[in-house]
Amino acid sequence: MRAKPPVLRVFEALVVLAALASLAIMVAWYEVLVTEAQRMGGSAYVPLLTIMFSMGYFLCFWFAVARRASRVAYWIFFGLAFLGLVPHVADWQAFTAEGAERAYAFSTLAAQFVHVAAACVMLVPEGQRWLSRRGTGEPDAADVFD
Repeated sequence: MRAKPPVLRVFEALVVLAALASLAIMVAWYEVLVTEAQRMGGSAYVPLLTIMFSMGYFLCFWFAVARRASRVAYWIFFGLAFLGLVPHVADWQAFTAEGAERAYAFSTLAAQFVHVAAACVMLVPEGQRWLSRRGTGEPDAADVFD
């Protein structure tokens, strides 16, 4: 069993926190999300599918980065974390609205910042070393086939 560096444990904790925050937000606002989906001509099942997709998203990236030490998966996770901030900037009027819309906007932004924090925590040298060594304690033997 290989020892995990502390930064990886922080990454795992933040990914779990981001997943739980997203789940809590979607459950808390489920009725509003169903109403909005139906208003836009979608199915009432869209929020449920979104919950399943969101949990699958976090589970897949957690496994790929924390367990498989995949650099490609990490950089995709990193890019998607920052890309997730774009809708918050594009829908800035929701942050200036009153009532429920504003509360929803700030709660989703907080969850997205946890997602971004999870992505950024692996940028420290210890995290990059974990990824470059593919989760082992020793560097790769790149010249093994030379």
